[in-house]
Amino acid sequence: MNQHYPIWQRAAVAAFLVALTVALSTLARPARAGGDATARVFVPLATGKTSFSATPVGGGYNQVVAITHAGDDRLFVAERNGRIKILHPDGRSDVFLDIRHRVIATRGEYGLYDVTFHPGYADPTSPGHRFFYVSFTSKSGPADNDVELIISRFRVSANPDVANAASEVILLAEPQTDDIHKGRQHGV
Repeated sequence: MNQHYPIWQRAAVAAFLVALTVALSTLARPARAGGDATARVFVPLATGKTSFSATPVGGGYNQVVAITHAGDDRLFVAERNGRIKILHPDGRSDVFLDIRHRVIATRGEYGLYDVTFHPGYADPTSPGHRFFYVSFTSKSGPADNDVELIISRFRVSANPDVANAASEVILLAEPQTDDIHKGRQHGV
């Protein structure tokens, strides 16, 4: 059965595959001295006329729009509807942040579109320690077209696998006049 998908869905799938490859390659660091060499991840590079197959990792995602990491072995998977999940190396998945009640993702290109971590996220001496940033569209008034593109800063809770949704600081709220061209992942 040949199905035709909207361009944004095809682009999201392509971005997902590229981001997954990049994220996995960042995990492919050399083993530490005395470490187990089998703990390394290798991403093959195909050249010429070769074929390859994809193996699904994780599952239960809804319109993935961004994949990133926080400098460790977890992958953060952003869903258009307003949820960010963590994919752990053992295949477990946890909800990191859920702001679906604030995100408009029902028409056009609205939705949650990016998550990125402060460069000093993992450094306790950094002013950006435990901070991350999210961009999304949200309702700003009673009319259907009262929509803003929001860029917010959040902080992770005491549990590193759960964000503190109450820590949100809105850094930018830009009124929107059209349903398209809301944003894209920072690295793709």
